[in-house]
Amino acid sequence: MPIDPEDDDDLKELEELEQKKNNRDELTLIERVKLFVEEIVKKVGFFGILACASVSNVLNFQMQVLIHIFYLQDSHI
Repeated sequence: MPIDPEDDDDLKELEELEQKKNNRDELTLIERVKLFVEEIVKKVGFFGILACASVSNVLNFQMQVLIHIFYLQDSHI
């Protein structure tokens, strides 16, 4: 199975981030967020990730319902 070039790019980006990890003052906001998410994943493990994913799915569904309700109300006016 051939290696996807996007996977190779992601791996290089991860390696660069690991090298920058020791000097957090030079990190961009996006890099800091990525490191924060990585630390959270390491701390909470699989069940923490599963819980976060479940909450976001429920919130997403609720937002879709609210948008649909408001859209229907506006279309009948």
